[in-house]
Amino acid sequence: MKYFFFIALIILTKSSFSQVKKNFYKWEKIDNPEDFLIGYETKFKHLPLKGRLKRLPWSGYYWATYNGGIAYRWQSINRSKKDRVTYDILSREKASKLTTIQIALLSPSEKWDLYLSDYNFTLTKAEKDRTGVMSGKKIPKWFGLCHAWAPATLQYTNPKPIDLKNHFGQTITFGSSDIKALLTYNLHLQGQDPKDTLFMGGRCNANLPFLLKAFAGGLISKETMNNLIPDMKCQDMNPGAIHLALTNLIGLRQKGFIMDKTRTGEVWNQPVWSYESVIEKEKVVKSIKDLISFKKSHDILLPEKILTVRTKVGWINEHAPNYSGRDLGGESLKFVTYRYYLYINKYGHIVGGRWHSKNKERPDFFWRTKNPGYNDYMKYLAHFEGRSFEKVGHMDAKARKRSRKELKKLFKKATKKFILAKRFIKNSKEINGNRKKFKKSYSNNLKSYLLKNMKSLKKKLNKMRGDYL
Repeated sequence: MKYFFFIALIILTKSSFSQVKKNFYKWEKIDNPEDFLIGYETKFKHLPLKGRLKRLPWSGYYWATYNGGIAYRWQSINRSKKDRVTYDILSREKASKLTTIQIALLSPSEKWDLYLSDYNFTLTKAEKDRTGVMSGKKIPKWFGLCHAWAPATLQYTNPKPIDLKNHFGQTITFGSSDIKALLTYNLHLQGQDPKDTLFMGGRCNANLPFLLKAFAGGLISKETMNNLIPDMKCQDMNPGAIHLALTNLIGLRQKGFIMDKTRTGEVWNQPVWSYESVIEKEKVVKSIKDLISFKKSHDILLPEKILTVRTKVGWINEHAPNYSGRDLGGESLKFVTYRYYLYINKYGHIVGGRWHSKNKERPDFFWRTKNPGYNDYMKYLAHFEGRSFEKVGHMDAKARKRSRKELKKLFKKATKKFILAKRFIKNSKEINGNRKKFKKSYSNNLKSYLLKNMKSLKKKLNKMRGDYL
């Protein structure tokens, strides 16, 4: 059976299931870069072959549902599951007598409840209900908060541990991962506003292992399998659109985004932070036959060149929570390599792409979103800003100490801008003054002309009336 499964995998790879109904190079509506990038460069020579974010997104835990989400006592790793996940809610009396060391071992949700002086443990109870960890049901291990963790890594700097007191004077020790959990949960509560969230691609809802086994066992035909996959939105994104997203956002704009790296029904959201492309081959299109399964279209120009490209994409993987928040050993830095063809028209613009037959790894979809701010329930997280973490692009530049050379350079730049602004204001005033003078002079001249020539103008007007009548 394993042999047949392997044969099925080879057949599926060769047929390139993303190309079953999409055998031409042009992207479709679902992966149109225009909807994802909102204004972008398409000329290949203007797009950098490599790029990376100046600030590396932090990694962390995805707060798995089977572990109770952010109600997981992650620092009690050597204890039993009951102590870490299915523990009983603390009583008010017991919670009020906890020492600082005991509090440090609690879950992020319990710490947040204590910080709010909420001895009913509202958030912890809500998390246990949401995740269903007390029900005893089997929960898939890929379920979690990665949909909120991934954007949080891009929107906030890596948090530092911090100690804060609640209303009753208890010291709450927040580790870096506790704060990451709270930032993640805040974005989970806020949800994704369709107005502020941009997508490219579609989620593949296919259970590929099941389809392969069904085909290998003779339960379904190859044709049926190939027809089922596109219906489940598994065509995969056009690599031309993927190349435009990487080069425009990371290469030109220094903006990270999120990808679902897996091609199956499971969704694993990973922040993308770098890419590096290599042009392996360049081919000039001499005839339509050079375009594999070319489909005529009037709305784009015929490609003139086909580039074979290999792109290495850097993404951030999850790792177990820790107190300091450091990525020990760089274990979260991962890379995936894509091989594809880029189609370039005679003006040098990328007009589409096609996957290389040997390329097995392909992302399911890309997405990015704005920072939605704080949910009312998590509004006190704003007090952590500047003390433990900072919003990207908000206080990040201010927090970093600058050298004398950098300050001198900034001062010169600011001075230059000030001089130019002053010059602009002066020129504007002069232009406005000249316009006023010209307007006044023109009005006076017109008035003088009318007064001097009133009689002759009146005669001409009467004559025109007589001729008309």
